[in-house]
Amino acid sequence: MDTNVNQLKEEYKQKITRLNEYLWGAGLKDPISRIQQMSFLFFLKMLEEQDNALEKEAKLTQRTYKSIFAGENERYRWSEWVRKSGKELFNFVRDKVFPFMENVGNGKDNIRKMFYGAKFLIPDEVTLKRALDIIDEINFY
Repeated sequence: MDTNVNQLKEEYKQKITRLNEYLWGAGLKDPISRIQQMSFLFFLKMLEEQDNALEKEAKLTQRTYKSIFAGENERYRWSEWVRKSGKELFNFVRDKVFPFMENVGNGKDNIRKMFYGAKFLIPDEVTLKRALDIIDEINFY
Protein backbone atom coordinates (compact mmCIF):
# COMPACT_ATOMS: atom_id res chain seq x y z
CA MET A 1 0.00 0.00 0.00
CA ASP A 2 1.11 3.53 -0.67
CA THR A 3 3.21 5.07 2.13
CA ASN A 4 1.08 8.24 2.20
CA VAL A 5 -2.11 6.22 2.63
CA ASN A 6 -0.56 4.24 5.48
CA GLN A 7 0.58 7.43 7.18
CA LEU A 8 -2.88 8.94 6.83
CA LYS A 9 -4.54 5.82 8.22
CA GLU A 10 -2.17 5.83 11.18
CA GLU A 11 -2.78 9.52 11.80
CA TYR A 12 -6.58 9.00 11.79
CA LYS A 13 -6.23 5.96 14.01
CA GLN A 14 -4.16 7.92 16.55
CA LYS A 15 -6.67 10.78 16.63
CA ILE A 16 -9.65 8.48 17.01
CA THR A 17 -7.87 6.58 19.78
CA ARG A 18 -6.99 9.86 21.51
CA LEU A 19 -10.60 11.05 21.24
CA ASN A 20 -11.97 7.74 22.50
CA GLU A 21 -9.63 7.74 25.50
CA TYR A 22 -10.42 11.39 26.24
CA LEU A 23 -14.18 10.76 26.25
CA TRP A 24 -13.70 7.69 28.44
CA GLY A 25 -11.66 9.75 30.91
CA ALA A 26 -14.35 12.45 30.90
CA GLY A 27 -16.96 9.99 32.12
CA LEU A 28 -18.40 8.31 29.04
CA LYS A 29 -17.51 4.80 30.22
CA ASP A 30 -19.92 2.95 27.92
CA PRO A 31 -18.15 2.24 24.61
CA ILE A 32 -21.42 2.41 22.65
CA SER A 33 -22.09 5.92 23.98
CA ARG A 34 -18.56 7.04 23.11
CA ILE A 35 -18.80 5.66 19.59
CA GLN A 36 -22.21 7.22 19.13
CA GLN A 37 -21.10 10.67 20.29
CA MET A 38 -17.93 10.50 18.20
CA SER A 39 -20.01 9.48 15.18
CA PHE A 40 -22.38 12.42 15.60
CA LEU A 41 -19.48 14.86 15.84
CA PHE A 42 -17.63 13.30 12.88
CA PHE A 43 -20.84 13.47 10.87
CA LEU A 44 -21.36 17.16 11.65
CA LYS A 45 -17.87 18.03 10.43
CA MET A 46 -18.14 15.80 7.37
CA LEU A 47 -21.54 17.26 6.52
CA GLU A 48 -20.10 20.73 6.14
CA GLU A 49 -17.11 19.45 4.17
CA GLN A 50 -19.43 17.56 1.83
CA ASP A 51 -21.73 20.57 1.52
CA ASN A 52 -18.75 22.76 0.57
CA ALA A 53 -17.68 20.23 -2.06
CA LEU A 54 -21.19 20.09 -3.51
CA GLU A 55 -21.41 23.89 -3.64
CA LYS A 56 -18.06 24.02 -5.44
CA GLU A 57 -19.12 21.31 -7.89
CA ALA A 58 -22.40 23.12 -8.60
CA LYS A 59 -20.52 26.31 -9.44
CA LEU A 60 -18.14 24.47 -11.76
CA THR A 61 -20.94 22.62 -13.55
CA GLN A 62 -23.29 25.62 -13.47
CA ARG A 63 -25.95 23.60 -11.67
CA THR A 64 -28.21 24.75 -8.89
CA TYR A 65 -27.45 23.55 -5.39
CA LYS A 66 -29.28 24.58 -2.24
CA SER A 67 -27.22 24.09 0.88
CA ILE A 68 -28.90 22.96 4.07
CA PHE A 69 -26.85 25.76 5.61
CA ALA A 70 -28.33 28.49 3.41
CA GLY A 71 -29.56 31.73 4.96
CA GLU A 72 -30.24 31.63 8.69
CA ASN A 73 -29.00 28.04 8.81
CA GLU A 74 -25.44 29.25 8.23
CA ARG A 75 -25.00 29.26 12.00
CA TYR A 76 -25.28 25.45 12.03
CA ARG A 77 -22.13 24.98 9.96
CA TRP A 78 -19.34 23.26 11.87
CA SER A 79 -16.97 26.11 11.05
CA GLU A 80 -19.39 28.64 12.55
CA TRP A 81 -20.12 27.06 15.91
CA VAL A 82 -16.83 25.22 16.51
CA ARG A 83 -15.23 28.60 17.26
CA LYS A 84 -17.52 29.14 20.23
CA SER A 85 -16.35 28.13 23.69
CA GLY A 86 -17.57 27.40 27.16
CA LYS A 87 -21.27 27.20 28.00
CA GLU A 88 -22.14 29.06 24.79
CA LEU A 89 -20.65 26.23 22.70
CA PHE A 90 -22.04 23.46 24.88
CA ASN A 91 -25.57 24.87 24.94
CA PHE A 92 -25.53 25.66 21.22
CA VAL A 93 -24.55 22.13 20.20
CA ARG A 94 -26.95 20.49 22.65
CA ASP A 95 -29.91 22.84 22.24
CA LYS A 96 -29.57 24.06 18.65
CA VAL A 97 -27.36 21.85 16.45
CA PHE A 98 -28.81 18.48 17.45
CA PRO A 99 -32.45 19.66 17.12
CA PHE A 100 -31.64 21.36 13.79
CA MET A 101 -30.22 18.13 12.41
CA GLU A 102 -33.22 16.17 13.65
CA ASN A 103 -35.55 18.55 11.80
CA VAL A 104 -33.43 19.48 8.76
CA GLY A 105 -35.37 20.00 5.56
CA ASN A 106 -34.33 20.29 1.94
CA GLY A 107 -35.01 16.60 1.25
CA LYS A 108 -32.32 15.41 3.67
CA ASP A 109 -34.29 12.55 5.24
CA ASN A 110 -31.11 10.56 5.89
CA ILE A 111 -29.80 13.31 8.20
CA ARG A 112 -33.13 13.58 9.98
CA LYS A 113 -33.21 9.82 10.52
CA MET A 114 -29.67 9.73 11.87
CA PHE A 115 -30.39 12.42 14.45
CA TYR A 116 -33.94 11.35 15.29
CA GLY A 117 -34.02 10.92 19.05
CA ALA A 118 -30.26 11.55 19.28
CA LYS A 119 -29.06 12.37 22.76
CA PHE A 120 -26.14 14.68 23.36
CA LEU A 121 -24.21 12.87 26.10
CA ILE A 122 -20.94 14.76 26.31
CA PRO A 123 -20.83 15.79 29.96
CA ASP A 124 -19.45 19.33 29.91
CA GLU A 125 -18.10 22.19 27.83
CA VAL A 126 -14.42 21.38 28.46
CA THR A 127 -14.86 17.82 27.19
CA LEU A 128 -16.81 19.03 24.17
CA LYS A 129 -14.24 21.67 23.23
CA ARG A 130 -11.36 19.20 23.50
CA ALA A 131 -13.24 16.62 21.43
CA LEU A 132 -14.00 19.21 18.77
CA ASP A 133 -10.37 20.32 18.69
CA ILE A 134 -9.27 16.74 18.01
CA ILE A 135 -11.90 16.23 15.30
CA ASP A 136 -11.11 19.61 13.75
CA GLU A 137 -7.60 18.32 13.00
CA ILE A 138 -9.09 15.73 10.61
CA ASN A 139 -9.96 16.56 7.02
CA PHE A 140 -12.43 14.12 5.52
CA TYR A 141 -12.64 15.62 2.02
